[in-house]
Amino acid sequence: MQDVDIVSGKRKQEVYQEIEKTKEYAEMQYYNVKYFTDFVRLVNFNQFWFAFMEHIVSESKRPFLSNQFKYASKSYTDYILALAVIDLPFRAGNHRYEANNRGLDITTASPLIAFYKEIIEDEKEELEEDIMILQRYFEANDRYQFTKNNKKIEKYVTKFYANRVYGCQIVVTNFSKKKIKSEILY
Repeated sequence: MQDVDIVSGKRKQEVYQEIEKTKEYAEMQYYNVKYFTDFVRLVNFNQFWFAFMEHIVSESKRPFLSNQFKYASKSYTDYILALAVIDLPFRAGNHRYEANNRGLDITTASPLIAFYKEIIEDEKEELEEDIMILQRYFEANDRYQFTKNNKKIEKYVTKFYANRVYGCQIVVTNFSKKKIKSEILY
């Protein structure tokens, strides 16, 4: 109820207005972790953390780098925490790459982590004719053409030229009823 001045008939202007209490919100749980005891399972003690502990105890002035980094990958938290403690530079040095008949030689100018994947041919079973692979290339900035009816169709590349950006479209279809596990390298 507002106060009204009897003589003038105007409402009195309020000088003070009580406001709500300030509310503070804080996240009390970790994403997808219901109980505090589940935090223990997010980061497991493994070879990487053992190497980090040895580095801390030795009070070494050298940067902490470890080839045991691959073991800190059980969870996203484990991986990010390992990246936080490993001493990798924010800007990479000018590394030198040289291809040879065995692969690639890298001469590093700063610490780095290199991941590689070895590909070997599977000898277990032959590919049957139940798999169809379709591979098409197109120019990235000239992908479509229009017909006389103004219909938009894709324009595929038959000749490749230097200094042009190309895209690749790969379609793999399994015509059989059996499940096939495979990887595509292009």
